[in-house]
Amino acid sequence: MNGAQGTQQRFSAALDALVGQIQNDRSILAAILCGSLSHDVVWEKSDIDLLLPATAYEAVESAMLAHGFKLGRPLRSELHHHGIPLHDIDRNTFVELHTSLLPPSSELLEGNLFSLENVFSQSVDSELSGRRVRRLSAGLQLLYVCCAWNFDLTVLKFHPTFVPAIFDVAFLLRADGHKLDWHTLFSAADTDMAAGSILVMLSLLERIHVTREIPQLGALAARQRWISPLQLRAIHWALERYLLGGRSWTAPLPPPVVGRYSARRQFEKRIRYRIRPRRQRTV
Repeated sequence: MNGAQGTQQRFSAALDALVGQIQNDRSILAAILCGSLSHDVVWEKSDIDLLLPATAYEAVESAMLAHGFKLGRPLRSELHHHGIPLHDIDRNTFVELHTSLLPPSSELLEGNLFSLENVFSQSVDSELSGRRVRRLSAGLQLLYVCCAWNFDLTVLKFHPTFVPAIFDVAFLLRADGHKLDWHTLFSAADTDMAAGSILVMLSLLERIHVTREIPQLGALAARQRWISPLQLRAIHWALERYLLGGRSWTAPLPPPVVGRYSARRQFEKRIRYRIRPRRQRTV
């Protein structure tokens, strides 16, 4: 058995064990498998991401601990939207239980794109290793990876662990890009943060020739209000030199990311958001 097959079988066994523990819990109305595993693709350092209703979190975590999972390292709560990772020691895999696709502080939750209703309406039936599962639709998965990636860059700057997200998007484009309705997909990006995050990722892939020209991307660039053409070039330069180039950001100013050096966004952040409290939305 080669390394890739061994990794795939190890994660499938871990998922089987997890589902076996929670499938009879009547408090869980739905759970969505997220991340690369939902598309039957895993890396050696992958984990299992499971999206649950907040009301089911304690019951699921307790059941998993009772069946031998161990709590991993505590997390900085303001940076994460899942609980402490649970370690399946026998199979050396980690499971992260999510009650939201994004942290509560994210501006991405201002719109409807990642609302509870939209996320569950955009989940689809699928099959993984012979087991029926539900996962995010290819379109929403694509938008989510782009947006979550930009959130991580904004908070934690450039880190090697943010490179796999680029491969995830490239894989999604290769597998499902020809089937996507790009106009409808981009129209769903109903905040400037979402539109900007999607623009940065997809235009980067075009720029480094990982994907062909993406339809409607120019229209998305024109519609969003936070990234000028000059700012987009600066973001691409920083991503290529520091993230893809494996360099550490040591400049006194924070790196360019979506909205950071946008006067409009800074005004909205400091003035409008203080006047009108942000809606707290959980997914």
